[in-house]
Formats: sequence, structure tokens, C-alpha cells
Amino acid sequence: MRLRPEPYRAFRESLAKPVADYWRTNDENARESARHILREFVANNRQRKTRFELYLDGWIAPSLSQRLSIRRLRRVNPGYRITLRRTIRADVAESLGTRRTRLGFRVIVSVRKGVALAPFAFGAVERFRQLVPFPGSNAEVEEALTQSYPQSGVPSIRIPEEGERPVHGYLDSITESPRISDIDPGTWIAGLAKERPRELYELLDDASMVDTAQSVVAAIADADTDPEWADRFEMLAHGSIARRRSALRVVDVRRPTPAAAVVPGSARPLPVWAKEGAQLRAHAGRDRIPHVEQSWLHLTDALVQDGGTVLVGDSLIAYEPAADPALDFVAGQWDSVYGSQSRTSRALVRRRNLARRRHPEGILLSGRNDNNWYHWLIEYLPRAMQLDPSISDEVPFVVSERTPQAGIDALSSLSPRPVLRIDSRLAHRFDRLHVLAPPVQILDTTRVAWSRGLSMNPEPLAAVRRAWLGTDSRPPGKRIFLQRRSAHRGLVNEDDLIPIAEAHGLTVVDPGRLTWAQQVDLFSHAALVVGASGAVMANYLLMGQGSEVLAITSEQLHDFVLPAAIAQLNDVGFGYVLGAGTAGLRDYDSRNPWLHSDFLLPPQRFTRALRESIDRIGDRFGS
Repeated sequence: MRLRPEPYRAFRESLAKPVADYWRTNDENARESARHILREFVANNRQRKTRFELYLDGWIAPSLSQRLSIRRLRRVNPGYRITLRRTIRADVAESLGTRRTRLGFRVIVSVRKGVALAPFAFGAVERFRQLVPFPGSNAEVEEALTQSYPQSGVPSIRIPEEGERPVHGYLDSITESPRISDIDPGTWIAGLAKERPRELYELLDDASMVDTAQSVVAAIADADTDPEWADRFEMLAHGSIARRRSALRVVDVRRPTPAAAVVPGSARPLPVWAKEGAQLRAHAGRDRIPHVEQSWLHLTDALVQDGGTVLVGDSLIAYEPAADPALDFVAGQWDSVYGSQSRTSRALVRRRNLARRRHPEGILLSGRNDNNWYHWLIEYLPRAMQLDPSISDEVPFVVSERTPQAGIDALSSLSPRPVLRIDSRLAHRFDRLHVLAPPVQILDTTRVAWSRGLSMNPEPLAAVRRAWLGTDSRPPGKRIFLQRRSAHRGLVNEDDLIPIAEAHGLTVVDPGRLTWAQQVDLFSHAALVVGASGAVMANYLLMGQGSEVLAITSEQLHDFVLPAAIAQLNDVGFGYVLGAGTAGLRDYDSRNPWLHSDFLLPPQRFTRALRESIDRIGDRFGS
């Protein structure tokens, strides 16, 4: 006979599953159906009181004189709901030399909030029907035994007094949580906030859900919810926090309105895709890439943390649209800045410890992802070519310690201005800070198509290219295969493809081992660059007109437009050869990790695509 799921579990899944489906597919209907369920449920369960449970886990040795008696515990503790569950403890049985393994127990003590009860008494029953206390098996439990549990009303469970014979057994843990009762739906919201906070937050983050969010906050006010999630829920419901539970701080979000662009560069065509042979080729489309609006901000008494998060007083300066806290996901700051789509004027920030030194002035070049070569070379560094003339030559560039040394060398080749390296794990104070939005921005969220999330000011990129390469003609000739060493989007059978590349005359290179000067020389002389797509796409900026890129990526990233957009800045041909992911979308709880999951490329497909690219450069530069 197939058992029906418990009511609470069915309720939980009725909300969690549609949200998971939405995260995977971006299907708005799935999320809206779950919002309707939650809204109706909360409206019909406003007056329920929440129960809490105390869990006492441990073991007791088989004995004729001592035993756990649920009947005795209920008799001496009127008003409490008490459940005893026997558990298998093979480790204890082995140490005691007995075959009995059900020596473990879990005693569950349930009490309704606000009900005045006598102190709870717990212990084993001796032959004279006295309760004998358990000792704790570790220091944490010993400490817990001396403390009270004010949320549930359950007082301390006393430890054995000196000279008192304790139970032959131990308490291994004492924990507390909201009681999720199938017969009391009033407990379900507290359970959901504890077990599925991400899903619950997703459902509540909408202007139509404000009343529901406020009811949820009231329902979990005394629940054992994670403190940071509790603060996030309250911010979502009220736009402020009356009783802060975590270290997160409330800040206003300031979004500066850009003036005219610093450099008005011409908009570039948005690449479109066409299947050609074994490749997916990029071509210039009719639409144009939106232009990034940039204007310098000159901030007084500013804090910089996490590389690119800027705070002034109680305000977060959202100078970078791609890092706006209202977005559902922002790489590099997802664990320190928490915003919402329904409360766009406020956010919560995890403030880092202050660095000892205070700096008089600085030009911020670092950013939330400056440890990544692409973000550094394309988004952050080009701002060095856009300096406001009012800034003194002695004011240093500010970069974080995460920036690769080759990236610092690339910066030094552009300007003799001093460089100040700061620790991204600390918050750094500046009397005066100069900030500019990056010239290239692409959203991290998967809810917006890559082509709609891209904006660009091509002029500073052209300026750094001219500064690095000059006007010398560098005839392309090299054919290189790039090894990729990364924890994301791993090409799992790269070793099978390298011999094929070498057989076709390509030189295998690990770009991570090259100095900046070596990278400039290699890519500026390359006629063909082949390898897994990733941060190395920044180096397409160094390639010559008419050269070719064959990027290896997964089928789930077939429409990722950014590498092609960078390649077309200097008329470099671009094509993808696609491999299948090693896991399906259903294996992930959201779309983002699936997009960046491992994949493999069939050697036969790679061979065909490689020969197509070799033929192209042969037609242009000769074989």
C-alpha cells in the first residue's frame, strides 16, 4: 500500500517544488501558483500559536535498575507533550559488548508558546521510581544542561550533583526547533522558514506579497529561524528591522543617475548565431549593444569592502548596475549584500572589520570579481583610461590583493600612477574616493537573456588595446590550444582533445603560467585560438583583425554572447563548438550552477570544427 505524505510535507513540497521549477526554467506561472497557495494559507492561519520542540538525544545502557519510561515522564510533567523514539546505536552496543543496538533514544518535548508550566523533569527511572539525571557526553551538552530554553518555556535539565549516581548513559545533544505538527497548520510557516528559507523568500519578494510577508514575520517572531534569514524576512515585510537578530546592517540604496557618458563611444552590433558545419558562428546582427552610462562619483568618507562594495554612512552606493542588490543574484557579493525586488530602496550588508589604516584618497579600480582575469581586464582595468582630469596624478589606483600579478603588470604598462593594494576581507576607509561604473557589464542573473543583460562602452577597451599594442602591424601566424584550469565549466575530456589539436599543428599553452608580456606577444600574433571558453576571453582583445577563435563550451551556454562581443571589437571571427553537459538540469536546484557545470566534447565533433577554423585562417593568411 502506498502511504500518503504527511500534510506538512505535502504543503512544503507544494511551495518548494514550484519555486525549484521556476529557478530551473524561469517559468513565472510556477512561481505564481505557489504564491497563491502561500497567500491563501497565511490568510486562513493567522491566529495559530506556535509550538516548540526540545530534542534530547542520547543512549542508555541495558540495566535492570534504570530505564527510560515515557509513562513516567508524562506523569511527572503534566502539560507537556512527550514522545520517546528508540534509535539504533551500534557504536554503543559494540563498546558495551552487547548485541542490542536500539540503545539510543530521542525524547521530544513539545510545548506551546506562552503556556506557563512547571519545570520539566527528565531522567531515567530507578527501581525506587526516582528520576536519575543523565550526564552530558561533551562540553557543549554539559553547558546546555545548565542553561534554560526561554523560547519554549522548558527550563534547565539538571546535571548530576556531586555524589549522585548518574544514569549509565549519556545525553549527546540538546537542540530546539519549531514544532512542525501535521495537526496544527499554525506551525507550518515557522517550519518552512527554518527548512526552506530561500524558497519562502523567493515567494515573498513581490509587491503583491507585502501583507503575506508581514504575517510570516509575525508567525516566526519567536521561532528558531536562522538570524540572518529572520532579518531578511523582516526587511522584506517592513522595509526596516525593529529587532535585529544578526550582524547584518540596514542601509539605504543610492543609485546615482549618470550624466552624459565620459566617452561617448559608438555602439557595437549585437552578435547573432548561425549553425555552420560543426560550429555555431557569431555574426553582427541588426540590433546594437546598449551603451553603458558612466560618470565619475567623487565620494567623501567612503568605505570599500569585498573589492568593490562602496558604502557612505548608512548608504550603499549602487554605482554598477550589474551589481544592483535588487537583482536575484550578483556574483562576488551574494554573501554580503542582500536586497530584494520589492524593497529596492533598502538592503542588508554584512560589514567587514575595519582596516587600521585610513587612506586620504583613491581611485577605485578593484571590483567584486577582480580575482577573475576577464572581470579585471575588461570591466575594471579600462577605467584607468577614463580618468577625470580633476584627479591629481599622485592619487593612487586602488586594487585588491586578489588581482593577479599579471593584471597589475597590465595596469602598470598603462600608467605610472601609484597602486594601492587593499585586503578585500576588510573594510577600508577613504577620505575621498573616486568611482566609475565599469565600461562592460553583463548580468549574473539567469532570469534575463544574455543578449539583454549586456551593455558596453567600447571606447576604453579600444584605448587600452592601442596602449598595449601600439600601431605596429603584427602578422598573425601562431595556432594555439589553451588549457583551462578552473573549478567551473570544466571540459572533462580536455586531455583527449589535446593530441588532436597537436596533430593539427596547434601549440598547447596554459595562459595562467604566462607573464603579461608573454600573453600580449602570444595573442597578438595568434591566427587561431582554440580552447574552453572562460576568463581567457579577455585576451581576445589582443588578437589581430581577421584572426579566429574556436571556443569550446557546453550546450547550455550556446547563447552566451559576451565572448563573441569582445572578439568582434577588433573583427576577430568567433565560433562555438558545443559539448554535452555531464548532468541534467533536474540534477541542480537552480539554473545557475547547471549553466556552469562540467561538460565533454566528442573528439569527432572537435576535429570537424577545428578543421573548419583552420580552413578559414588558411584562406585569410595562407596555410
